[in-house]
Amino acid sequence: MAPHVSSRPPDVPPAGALTKGTVMHSHRRRRTSRTILALVAGTMVAFVGPAGPAVAATPHLATSRHVSATTTPVSYRVFATDEGDVGKTTSNMHVIQPNDHFVALPSMAVVSPENSSQYSVRVCGPVRCETAPVWDFGPWNFHDDYWDTSRAEFTDLPQGIPEAQAAYLNGYNGGLDDDGGAPSNPAGIDLADGTFANIGLTDNGWVTVTYLWTSSPTTPPPPPPADRPSATVVDPITHLPDYFVLSNNGGIYQDEQTATGWTGFSPVPGGTGNTGFVSAPAAVAYNGVVEVFAVSGNGSVYQNTRNGSNWTGWDKASLYTGTGNSGFVGTPAAVVDPTTGRPILFVRSGNGSLYQDTLTGTGWSGFAAVGGGSGDSGFGSDPAVVAYGTQKVTVLAVSNNGSVYQNTKTDSSWSGWDKASLYTGSGNSGFVGTPAAVVDPVTGLPIFFVRSGNESLYQDSLTGTGWTGFAAVAGGTGNSGFTTDPGAVAYGNSVDVYAVSSNSSVYHNLKTGSSWSGWNKDSLGAGTGDNGFIGVPAAVADPGTGLPELFVLSTNGSVYVDQNNGAGWNGFGSNALGAGNTGFVAQ
Repeated sequence: MAPHVSSRPPDVPPAGALTKGTVMHSHRRRRTSRTILALVAGTMVAFVGPAGPAVAATPHLATSRHVSATTTPVSYRVFATDEGDVGKTTSNMHVIQPNDHFVALPSMAVVSPENSSQYSVRVCGPVRCETAPVWDFGPWNFHDDYWDTSRAEFTDLPQGIPEAQAAYLNGYNGGLDDDGGAPSNPAGIDLADGTFANIGLTDNGWVTVTYLWTSSPTTPPPPPPADRPSATVVDPITHLPDYFVLSNNGGIYQDEQTATGWTGFSPVPGGTGNTGFVSAPAAVAYNGVVEVFAVSGNGSVYQNTRNGSNWTGWDKASLYTGTGNSGFVGTPAAVVDPTTGRPILFVRSGNGSLYQDTLTGTGWSGFAAVGGGSGDSGFGSDPAVVAYGTQKVTVLAVSNNGSVYQNTKTDSSWSGWDKASLYTGSGNSGFVGTPAAVVDPVTGLPIFFVRSGNESLYQDSLTGTGWTGFAAVAGGTGNSGFTTDPGAVAYGNSVDVYAVSSNSSVYHNLKTGSSWSGWNKDSLGAGTGDNGFIGVPAAVADPGTGLPELFVLSTNGSVYVDQNNGAGWNGFGSNALGAGNTGFVAQ
């Protein structure tokens, strides 16, 4: 499909951002014969090739459109490449140094003047986040301000989707950038070498970027959602765990446990559709069927169904009937609705609302906003969902104001979005990321966990008379320094909650009855080591043993597993999961 190109003049950097000279750019961003732009004495000059003619044009200076209108800055998940080019000159005349710290974005309108942080981003990788100035433009495009509500070019693309991503993954604009070149990757940001290494990247990959100028300078940016690499489900036929994970090639991979071990990792089958995914998978099992969902780079949700040993193939059309399937972000969540015995799917849209899609006896109902009046907006986290009883489904999400909201479906009716019921005097604010929710086997009612801005984990439980209110997950002094959102699993009469700490180790806390064991990493066993982990841990209770299996992604791109054997934990290892255990990423 051809892009809509704005009739207004293209954006150029603010006054002072470019002043003189020829600009050098990374080879990843444009064709070698690309047009090179610079501002000379207030005039934009285009040098076509190394010796082509120069054509002068009057610059269109950046307007307040770029400096803000929202109360909180926008964040998007985009593909990042390593800038490199040490010794060359950026578009604001900065000479690139070894271990340098800055970024490039594909719009000249947000290039800061040299040594200025007028335009800066907060970029978060697998290990940590860094705030860095925008000192260059690219990758690939000159005028693609994809973070803006009123983008200068390609206005038919959803906000938050870089044009190069749509061109590379989906053939948008004939697979070309705004200068007619063909992007060789879906990059929406370039990172200088120091920034690239500091956030924990060892190869080009997906990062979360917050565009700090898109809010009031007095409003601190909320931390972006933590990385979710994977999903687990119990296979309804074998009654053993299945594991699904996102690869760095944009595909969803599976590994199946059998009576003799794990099969090893392989792409989830289904024709040519298993590519271009930018979210972690979600999975749900019911009536002999396994359903897997993921969000593509084009903003659509795709699903793949396994019935027995056969997969239907990746498909998005079946998920909607006229209501659309686009503009979605983040990682979906799915659960079996106890009223129907069929899946219900939840996903966040780019406008901060949560949508649902329900499988009926004749197909999917189509996407619709989760009911509940005016409360469904401004969510900064992905949804968490839990089903319980014979009719209940509760969905939870964290708003951009740092409060957790809940909405409960009883049979076919939603209670409406609400935050007040979740607390009684203990407060409901300062939370970040995506909650984790399970059914407490002691009460048969939901308990959920959420991370606070101070990197501690809090819990809230539903009782027969309402929610208990937020309280720190008990366990001495260990409840601090968590850099990922929680994962949780229920089994027996216990609930186990997990998170990765700033030392890259996994910690857990076990609730048996009403008592917590306390935060601890050593009890998870030594194995091949409990360090170097990233992303949200995923856990499943093995029906054969009735005990949990824990999965976590390492910085080396491999998945590690740890199993509770009844007397303790075996310790982390990656070899048990079989062949192909490499190249996986957190989203």
